[in-house]
Amino acid sequence: MRDPIIILGLGKNLMKLKYKSIPIKMVLIDSDQSFSDMMRCGANKYGYDLTCYSSVSNMGTIGKFRDYDVAIVDNDDGFLSGLEIGKLLNSFIVNMPMVLVSRKFSAKALPRKEWPSSIKGLIQKELGALAIFKATLAAMS
Repeated sequence: MRDPIIILGLGKNLMKLKYKSIPIKMVLIDSDQSFSDMMRCGANKYGYDLTCYSSVSNMGTIGKFRDYDVAIVDNDDGFLSGLEIGKLLNSFIVNMPMVLVSRKFSAKALPRKEWPSSIKGLIQKELGALAIFKATLAAMS
């Protein structure tokens, strides 16, 4: 079984996030404006389709997640943790892939057995936009 903690280095080959020639639509949920700006800049640089919200409530409805192929969610964010959002998503959108991002990275603090099936990985924010996009691609497979 693969390690559920996804930590990817920056490779020379950039992966285009596409599935059957259709760009993957990603949503980022994170209240950290500087992180969202960094991810937006990376998405523009690499040609990815990324929409950012500061919270789930700012999306309007939980059903709006259906507009996206994969979610990138801050595990340490405000009212709902990434784990709670993952459990909520599993109730409404079964197996929508989700990658958790965190500045407070600890595999022991978030045991894999507690993850709902939608959560495919956990990655440090400090690894940067490209590594997070690669983890997102890995979550789709």
